[in-house]
Amino acid sequence: MRALCRPASTLGKVIAVLCLCAVIGYSVLYAIAPWLHAQAMRRLDPRMSLVSMPLPSNADVPLSDASIDCYGFAIPLPKTQVGRTARSKSQTMVYFQDRGVLMIDDAESTSGVLEIIAKIKDAGTLLGPSIAQSKFKLMEAALQATPEQVKFWRFRSAGNERSDLLLVVKSLVLVQSSLGVSGQITPIRQIAAGQLRGFEFGDPESAPYNARLDLFDEADRHLVLRIIGRREDGPVLTQAEINALVAGIRPVAGR
Repeated sequence: MRALCRPASTLGKVIAVLCLCAVIGYSVLYAIAPWLHAQAMRRLDPRMSLVSMPLPSNADVPLSDASIDCYGFAIPLPKTQVGRTARSKSQTMVYFQDRGVLMIDDAESTSGVLEIIAKIKDAGTLLGPSIAQSKFKLMEAALQATPEQVKFWRFRSAGNERSDLLLVVKSLVLVQSSLGVSGQITPIRQIAAGQLRGFEFGDPESAPYNARLDLFDEADRHLVLRIIGRREDGPVLTQAEINALVAGIRPVAGR
């Protein structure tokens, strides 16, 4: 009987040690999970280390006298000749003759990333109500977050979890900004003119001449402009034209 008990006792001790090691390993992984997650996002998308920067120039140029009313905003048009327009409930496309397309999206009509994040249970606690309840401020904070801000020695601190949540928002925003924008690494710019402020993704003056603008008015209404060019045709809109266009956007009464 004693001979049988000895192996069982040894086996029990081995299992206990293995269980202890597993618990310790799981605890360590749980503690540094925000850091591991941040590093994984950095490897998957190098743009995660970029932060939004001011525009290199706020210069603008005169536009045409024409404008188009879309989703509660009057949007001026450049002097480039318009070929045709196509409208739907949540998107308007302005085709320029031999110059690509300006797409205007009504971001307010869909349940976007920013609205979804704001409804996460701990978002208000981690980010504060002023950020969690403002689409502009949430995007602004997310675009200033980088994986390098998450430190493994801080474990699951409120600071690490806050940065991790902002990085999730940033990754989703960058995925959205890539639709119609080239996959190359391009700067993220801050743009503010007239009654709107927001962010510009992509370089409208470099091939393939694609860019996306996420714009917000004083009431935090969200408007998206996407510029889709063709490599052989040159810029659809110059940065100066974009600056003038944003400065000229006005809310329309009744929306």
